[in-house]
Amino acid sequence: MERRQIVRIKDVSRGAYLERDILGLNIFWANGVERSIGEDPQIAFLSNLCSANRAGLNIGNLFDYADSPSELFAGTDCDLRYRTVATGCYGGVFYDARKWDTFPALFLEHASESFFQLTTNGDGLIRKLLQIDAIAYFISPKETASPEKVEALLNAPFESSEALIERSLDFFKLVGFSHADGDYFSFASRSDEDFSVIEEPLASAVNLIESSNWYRENASSLNWDEGYSECFIIHEKVN
Repeated sequence: MERRQIVRIKDVSRGAYLERDILGLNIFWANGVERSIGEDPQIAFLSNLCSANRAGLNIGNLFDYADSPSELFAGTDCDLRYRTVATGCYGGVFYDARKWDTFPALFLEHASESFFQLTTNGDGLIRKLLQIDAIAYFISPKETASPEKVEALLNAPFESSEALIERSLDFFKLVGFSHADGDYFSFASRSDEDFSVIEEPLASAVNLIESSNWYRENASSLNWDEGYSECFIIHEKVN
């Protein structure tokens, strides 16, 4: 069987920074295929990327799942080291949390592998965050970075999501988000070379898809769903 390009990449220049979109890892979700957290290519990609590159996290509004961070993380033995901040992530963009009188925005200094295994209300926390695009990733800190400086950045007066991405790149090589209810990921960087840290975690996630029984059984029936799911799904190809 000919190997297909499961993941597609789109590069866009945003002027002050470059943006790379990663499309296609949502193949199981889009086709209604249930996978455990350990078998989910989206979660595996993020877990490997973040744990290998000393990533920090910005978490946004989770009022649907808990009233407070202590309730959300109750019972976990994971050392989260989170701080409340004035800027959060929701819908794949940064927002001013001062205007939301609900669950506070959080900054986690370190995204360990155990974070991606956390569960809440019977499901993986990371899945809930992806479903509302309420998590941003600060990947590969530069020498200029420190937890205190990043916390100050996230507590500074809010201008716009784009402006905060640009300032965050003073401290990190990559800043990432999910979009369209977790369908795809985007990463911002000032250098095309910095995107190289994505390659190995992405290859591992693709291998997770290709080695699954479901993919092997259905590969010949999959067509790329342009403009909606942005991945391979089972449907009749329209000419």
